[in-house]
Amino acid sequence: MIQLQETSRAGAIDYMWTGLRQGKTLAGFVLRAIDFQHGTVEALVPDSYARNEIQEFGRGHATGSGGGRSIRIGRVSGLAFPKVNVRDEIAELIYRLLDAGRLCLIENPLASVGDPWLDRAKSRLAVHDGEVYHFLTSAERDISKIAQALRESHHPPVSWGAIGRDPRDCPTKTGRTAITSDELARFAETVRCVFVSAYDDEGYIVWRD
Repeated sequence: MIQLQETSRAGAIDYMWTGLRQGKTLAGFVLRAIDFQHGTVEALVPDSYARNEIQEFGRGHATGSGGGRSIRIGRVSGLAFPKVNVRDEIAELIYRLLDAGRLCLIENPLASVGDPWLDRAKSRLAVHDGEVYHFLTSAERDISKIAQALRESHHPPVSWGAIGRDPRDCPTKTGRTAITSDELARFAETVRCVFVSAYDDEGYIVWRD
């Protein structure tokens, strides 16, 4: 994690705002509840990034190395490399912050209640007026479960989530639960970490109070 200084912090906050404005109900509550001018803003990027590249939040900079395979599309052939990303590192951060009483909600921007694939989802789901969020509590404080939620919720160009206090008096024990606007608003008021995908899906911008 690289803490951003004043010269790049404002741009990172603008980037987060732009991403969250594309979000759903929870994103709106988070934007109203959080003053991003306070707290720390950090970049989570691959190790190969140069210092100047960290300030270019909308562009990817990692180059593939090793593991390339030959592909051919029509008459064009070449080598394809796996997409470099830091999803393991964001999972580690969620793991560290997801202590007792905490909740992590990750928006699924493309899913809608009733999508058949949701019946096969392995992560737990919170639904609100057709919106779908993947959620983790301290009971899911397990790297493999966190990684599963990140994979199932992930849809470029923007993926985002937040960690705050669980607004429910009796957390659900089932795989899917309804969450109300009031609960989303109360959760937003307690958020202490927001992470938004950046760098062409290679990294994240992270705000922490």
